[in-house]
Amino acid sequence: MTTYYDAISKKANKFANMLKNFGIHKGRFIYAIVDDVELLWIAELGTLRFNCLFGAMPISTPEKRIKEILLESKAQLILIDAAFKPMVDKMRSELPELWHVVVVNFEQCKKASSAVKLGAGDFIFEDYFVPAPDTAP
Repeated sequence: MTTYYDAISKKANKFANMLKNFGIHKGRFIYAIVDDVELLWIAELGTLRFNCLFGAMPISTPEKRIKEILLESKAQLILIDAAFKPMVDKMRSELPELWHVVVVNFEQCKKASSAVKLGAGDFIFEDYFVPAPDTAP
């Protein structure tokens, strides 16, 4: 019988493998701005398993502060709800270390608004998380 902990552990492994597949360097910062607590937990555990540093920002964090945090930390990847994608797009050119923007709930937001578009370095979370192996990286 699979326990809740086992299920979360496998998802954390999937997240760690997703980071590996993106070519993230160990020891780098990964940030998240998502409203899903379970996903935050999975991202944090997976990031730590991949030997990176994790930071979560509340969805109420001001845009200026988000930019400062990403710039100072030299974050390579940010996991965001699709609703925050336009905000990150505005600051992206000033964040040379930010290689990847991984968007959660892209399809739901796309149906509601045409403002959310993917560009170079943007990825739909579900497309990369689902096929990732659930074994330790």
